[in-house]
Amino acid sequence: MTFSYSADRDVADAIVIGAGLSGLAAARKLRKAGKQVIVLEARDRVGGKVYDKKLSNGNIIELGAAYIGPTQDRIKNLMGELQISAYPHYDTGKNVYYNGDRRALYNDGEIPLAETTLTQLGASTEKLEAMANSSMHRNHGNIPTHMDTTR
Repeated sequence: MTFSYSADRDVADAIVIGAGLSGLAAARKLRKAGKQVIVLEARDRVGGKVYDKKLSNGNIIELGAAYIGPTQDRIKNLMGELQISAYPHYDTGKNVYYNGDRRALYNDGEIPLAETTLTQLGASTEKLEAMANSSMHRNHGNIPTHMDTTR
């Protein structure tokens, strides 16, 4: 599928904000449905959090979205459709936690933080989740609650 830009075009069935993987996937799905789509991106590149950088020695480093997990089947399928390759990463052994000069090794699920810090972290997480849940259920006047895809 080809995406293009025309400066004299002022009509679209949909405008997608952001050319990260989600925005590009949405635009692709709309185009497959025969819709005219405009994708707006603030950066000078597409990909969003997916960003590789080639170093002067030829090595490539990941600067974002470096991992997909075992339950992320949709992104794996999309990667296959777009012929984006993945490579295995090292994920066995102990984790390393740095705090100032202190270095601690730990196993998964054993975060080396003081009990009071963990308690505060848990309370903060619960508060943020409650705030997010309450704002999701409010419609602030003119915000659409669904997208009309019948046109």
